[in-house]
Amino acid sequence: MFGVGTLTESLTTLFGWNEVVFRSWYISGALLGGAPLAQGTVYLMFKRKTANRMTVVLVLAILAASTAVLLSPINYDAVEAYRLTGRVMEWRQARLFSPLAGHDRMRVLHEHADGQALVDPGLLAARRSAIDLERAGNVAPPAALGDTTYLCVIDDQGMGVSLINSNASGF
Repeated sequence: MFGVGTLTESLTTLFGWNEVVFRSWYISGALLGGAPLAQGTVYLMFKRKTANRMTVVLVLAILAASTAVLLSPINYDAVEAYRLTGRVMEWRQARLFSPLAGHDRMRVLHEHADGQALVDPGLLAARRSAIDLERAGNVAPPAALGDTTYLCVIDDQGMGVSLINSNASGF
């Protein structure tokens, strides 16, 4: 889905705003981006039965939200020629679904974020204790073509780097 989101951004930059591209962008980015990806964490933190129920709720919410996005009239006065924004949808309720994709993102990821607080031992201990090691996968190292590698490092002075390298198609 991230590829679709990137494609829609590129098409808008190159050719200008288009309704089909906009709706594809909103559904692929706001609805099918972060929340479904986070389901792996849900399965680590909750019992399978609970995680399955949460997945059903998420899928139903995504279907309802996608329907709202597809049916919402467009306020063409709010359209920016080379920029995508959800503000063009006249049905404001359609945008209420998108916080599912990262409800605390703006609180923790910004230029003035307290990096030390993000790696506070108490916070990390709480997160770590919520992971059920019996449910954690036994994943092979990403050594084959087509794997995704994630790396996050923070030094003792708070400087950090985060890298996601994905080569799903093997080029």
